[in-house]
Amino acid sequence: MAARIEQYTNVVVNTGVKNYRDVSINTGTKALFDVSSPWAGGAKNISAGTQIKSLSYEDSIASFTKAHDYVNGGMVFTGVNGDMFTLPDDAAPQPSDTHWLVTVWLKMSSRGAGTVSSGNNQTLSFSTTTINDATKSMLTLICNPATDAAPTSITVHARGKNYSGLASALASIYDNALHQVAFELQLSSDGTQQQLTVYVDGVAVYTSGYAAVATTVPDAPTQKYIGASSVFPLAWAGKFYRVRKDDLTATTLTAAEILAADTSSIGSRFS
Repeated sequence: MAARIEQYTNVVVNTGVKNYRDVSINTGTKALFDVSSPWAGGAKNISAGTQIKSLSYEDSIASFTKAHDYVNGGMVFTGVNGDMFTLPDDAAPQPSDTHWLVTVWLKMSSRGAGTVSSGNNQTLSFSTTTINDATKSMLTLICNPATDAAPTSITVHARGKNYSGLASALASIYDNALHQVAFELQLSSDGTQQQLTVYVDGVAVYTSGYAAVATTVPDAPTQKYIGASSVFPLAWAGKFYRVRKDDLTATTLTAAEILAADTSSIGSRFS
């Protein structure tokens, strides 16, 4: 007995559920770039200018200023200045944000000691300048090492304030091992105070406590990158894997829960 087969076209079933490209994405995820994703444009050796697409749904792109080899889930940085993964506004902390989390996966074999006495080498920066100026930075991580030695000082600039003396807390991220490094910035309910927490591999290694916000909050970052600008003699060497920004006011998840989900989603892809 034959039965009739009917084929329907242009049918949309709207369940209201999004199928995210990464299982760790939540309602507060503003951007997520992972260079191990073939869909995003990664998982291969790349030329200068190559673009990587965000895995979230804002359709933003980031790009590399220089060519990179792809090894074990990450893009290899060779320690030359001006080597940057430049990011869009969606991935950057903004002046209007009141509670955000920026998370980066790195493996740094060299900390980028240069020929200038001050060092001041950037690991990442979201600022209105390529130099290190806390008053103009929403987030900058600065390592000042001696050549082939442990960092002598580590500083974080966050929302216009300088958080220094962090070498003992953060030195482990420059030890040539794979690390998830995250920065959580939260304003008090009245907006007059801010607190910075830095996580390494899901553990809070530094918390500033609440203190008055900067006298002048920096403008929206125009310089947004992983790496170091060309004004510094050398940059760090190693591998870069992934970066994301989450708005913690737009999700019920805590920073710790987001970091745990982020780690779980990676599995054994990075080494």
